[in-house]
This record gives sequence, C-alpha cells and structure tokens, in this order.
Amino acid sequence: EEEEAERKRQEEEEAERKRREEEEAAAAAAAAAAAASSRSLPTEDAPKKKGHFRLTIVRGKDLVSRDSDGLSDPYVTAHLRRDASSSKSAKKAKTPVISDSLNPEWEYEAYDLPKFDPAGYSTVDFEVSDYDGLLSRADFMGKACISVEELTAVSDGTPREIDLPLGAKKKEKDITGFITIRVSFEEGKKPEGERKKKKKSKKAEAERKVIGSEGTVSLARNESAALAPKDIVIGLGWEGESGSLGLGGLTEEKPPAMDATVLVFRHTTHIDDVYFHKPNFRDGAILHKGGYSGYTKYVMAADSDRSDVEQIELHLNKLSTRVNTILVAVTPGQGADFSQVKNAYIRIIDFSSHREITNFKIDTAAAKQHGFIVCKLFRTSPSSWHFTAMEEPCEGRVYKHMQAHVDPLLTTEPPERRLSVAFERFEVDTAGMAGADKLKSKMHLCAVAMVDQHVDSTENVKVAPKKDFSCSWPEPVVVSGHAIEMDLLIGSSSTASRLIEAGMGLGSRLSMDKLGVNALGHSIEAMAGQVGSRVCKATVPLDEAPMDATRTVEMEVLDQKFAGCVMRCTVHIKDLDF
Repeated sequence: EEEEAERKRQEEEEAERKRREEEEAAAAAAAAAAAASSRSLPTEDAPKKKGHFRLTIVRGKDLVSRDSDGLSDPYVTAHLRRDASSSKSAKKAKTPVISDSLNPEWEYEAYDLPKFDPAGYSTVDFEVSDYDGLLSRADFMGKACISVEELTAVSDGTPREIDLPLGAKKKEKDITGFITIRVSFEEGKKPEGERKKKKKSKKAEAERKVIGSEGTVSLARNESAALAPKDIVIGLGWEGESGSLGLGGLTEEKPPAMDATVLVFRHTTHIDDVYFHKPNFRDGAILHKGGYSGYTKYVMAADSDRSDVEQIELHLNKLSTRVNTILVAVTPGQGADFSQVKNAYIRIIDFSSHREITNFKIDTAAAKQHGFIVCKLFRTSPSSWHFTAMEEPCEGRVYKHMQAHVDPLLTTEPPERRLSVAFERFEVDTAGMAGADKLKSKMHLCAVAMVDQHVDSTENVKVAPKKDFSCSWPEPVVVSGHAIEMDLLIGSSSTASRLIEAGMGLGSRLSMDKLGVNALGHSIEAMAGQVGSRVCKATVPLDEAPMDATRTVEMEVLDQKFAGCVMRCTVHIKDLDF
C-alpha cells in the first residue's frame, strides 16, 4: 500500500510539473506574439516622411529545430504591406537558405527604396521557415512584425539593428529565438551630386550587361556580365620586372615561366583539366594553344597591338551541356611567384571577328602568390553563359593540388525538377520589318524547351504570313534537370521532319535519345541544331519556389529573314513533382 501510494504521488507530481511547463511555454509564446503585434500598430497621428528606405535581414538566433538531426535549413520571407489587415504584400523578399543552422547569418538586403513614402505602407511581416526541398512544404519556425512607423522613426540615414522576437502563427508552443534586421531611413531627396553619380553608375551597369554586344568592356574584380559570343579566345599576358615576353619575342629580361590551366566542372563535380601538357578537352571544345597541340597560331585582336603569352580557345556551343562551370588559373613555374611580374591581364577575343570584347587587369603588386584563379565562366541555361573576373589565390597546376582554393568558388547543384511547358501563343509583329509583304510561303514551326541536358519539342504547326505567323501548340512539352534558367526556341521543323522520315523520331516529336551524342552528352549545338532553321530564342529564369505561372517573353530574332520583327511567346510553366 505504501509503494502504491508513493507511485501515485510521483505521477501526480510529474503531471503537475508538465502542466506548469506547458503554461510557461504558452505564456512565453503569448508574450512574444504580443510584442510582435504591438510593433505592427502604427500611430494614426504619426507624421509620415518620404525618403530613402533600406532594410537588411541580418541574422537569426536560437531558432527552433525542425530536422531530425536537431538543426534546420532556415530562410526568411519578408512582406512589405500597405494594410496591416491585408494578406497581400506590396513588395516581397526572400533570403537564401542557410543549411544546417539554428543561428544563420543571412546579411540579405531585402529592400532598397530610394523614393520610399511611408504614408503608403503599414507594416513589414517576417516569417521564418525550414526548407525541405521542392517536393515538401516548408516547416514554420516563427513570425514577427514591425510597423513602418517604427522603421522610419530615425530619419537621418543612421543604420539601426533591431531584434524581433519570433512568435507563433497558430498554437505552436515550441517557437524560440529572434531575428535581427538592420534598417536605415533618410528623409528627403539625395544631394544632386549623389543622384547624378548613381544615375551614371546605373547607365554604366546597363552598358556592360552583355559582353560582346558592342565595344570593349573593362571589368573590375568579382564583376560579372553575360557573354554574348559563343566562340571565344581567352588571352593572358604579363611582363617581367625589366621586360616582356610576347609574340614579338624577348625584350631585356624574360619573365617567369607561367602556365594557364582550365578546370572543367559540372557544379561541384570535377570533370577534367586542360593545360600545357594536356592541351585538348575530350570533346574538342577547349584548346590550350600554347601546349603540345600542334596548333601554335595565336589570334591577334584587330583593335589591339599587344600580344598574349597564353591563349585558350573555347567553343561553348560545342561543349557538352553537362559542363556548366569553367575556371581559368595562372600559376608560375617552380620557385617563382606573382611579385616577379607586372601588368598582368586577362582578356576575351571574339573568335569570329577577332575583336577584343572584355579585359581585366590582375593586381600583382606585392603579391607573393604562387597562382591566381583569374576568371569563371558559368552556364545559366543550355545556351547562356556569364563571365566573372576574379583574383583568387591558388597553388598547384591541376585541380587536385588547388582543390581547397577552388571548391569555395563552385556553385552547388540546384535541385532537380520536372517541368511542363505549354506554348500557349507565339506571335510576330512585322510592322518594323522591311519586305514583310514578300513573305508568301507557309512555314512549319515547332517549339523547343531546353533545361540542363534535356530537350523536348512540340508537334509541327503549319502557319502562314497572312496570319502574322501567330500560332499555338496544344500539347505541352516536359523537360527535367538541374537548372536555374530554361531556353525556349522557335524554329522551322524541316530537319525534324527528315529525322522522322528516317525513323529517328517518334511521331512528329524530336527524340533526343535517338540523336548522336559525344562522350560527355549533348552539346547545345546538337540539341538546338535538330530543329532546322532557328527563328528565335529566349532564356527564362526559373524561380526557386515551385512554379505554376504564365509568362510572356520577348524573343531574340535569329533568322535574318525576320530582321526588324518583334516576336513574343506566351508560355505556362509548371513544376510537375510539386
């Protein structure tokens, strides 16, 4: 009886302890929610001031765990709302995902609004979530809210950091921690000089948006730009302390011997190296012209009198779509370093026109480095590349020797996704086209979607000029892969028809499984070349979140017969696995 009585007493004490813990947790959550909601109530009579508003989501602290390993993959979504009671946001922002952390450091600028009018907005809401991939719904980790009145209380432009406790959305009892934001608000307009300077910088930024469109673009360190030409030569040059070595021969003193190495990757997976003693890439799209390739004729830039010491030939359209990252490193010979050279540079020459289209000066002053990674080329879609000028130190001649320096520069592979692409309408405006009235023949058009290493095409549609070539395709195409952008292509399907007649396709669709590939996979030239005459193309960015949206994009005209036309295509893109 005594034992039974003791057992019952212990059970009652345990039940009482759990009840007290639940009450304390509920009280803490209610206090956090009250603190958050109290921030969201603006004072009606508060003065409203116009000015430059900037808000940065800095970090999170002591966040709740949502994964089985005791960690989370947190990100923050911010909603700048016009009405505190409205569920719609006027401006939305989302931080990157920080993996495996309860104390993430985002340092993400959510809003930079030079002409901000607080009178038009009410609150900024923040929601912290745990990312579980495209196929799973994100887990809720807490929310916070603050009024625009409080954010603009200090109007002299001084940055302030504010800690926002996280509260529950419904009845969650385990929400913990807070997020820190940095906000600044400067009332009134910018001084005249600053406005002109900013306007000029925006114009310069727009001018260097695409390398190769016109003129020569000079880049700064870590500056990126889209790369228009797909057949290029990367030229490298340097001088010794008392002379230089170029195609014109040796003057005074020979600079240290150096070698350029091309590192080839698919995201973070190393594929191959190209350097002096191994001058050819396996599919022939990369050639080290100073190595044992038997090809020593260098390309001379038509608008420049300087001679490169090393040249690397790149044919990007012939490169397998499996390859999406190329790094170029320059390393001195044994016992040498970059402090022994000066006036080092890297430039890109358009292979077809021999025109220098961009350049970057490498700062080697007092740099006793044994090597530099000088540039990165990154494929954003099957046909689109970006060039980034770099100045990252490294050691060694090949990837296995410089892995510790290279890996941080690589881009993690995005999640694989399967997309349905419906070409709802293709239309052509021939108002600006010379000789539009002479287009009499009908055309068979097909639409192609390309993602990563996968391509699919629509069935053929017969269109006529009198209908302005407007058409649509009833059946969507399905493509899949790891990508952040997708290519859309409209072309005449004469080549496709010949393939079908030869039994290389199925029905009236292209089947890339039946087409020839090289050792690494399809090149963009092989993928896109199967549609016959290419009429136009466009590159569409893919949202990180699952997509189910309709977009109208303006196409780049490829067929000179349609020069002056404006071509648009409306597509509906949907993630099938969400």
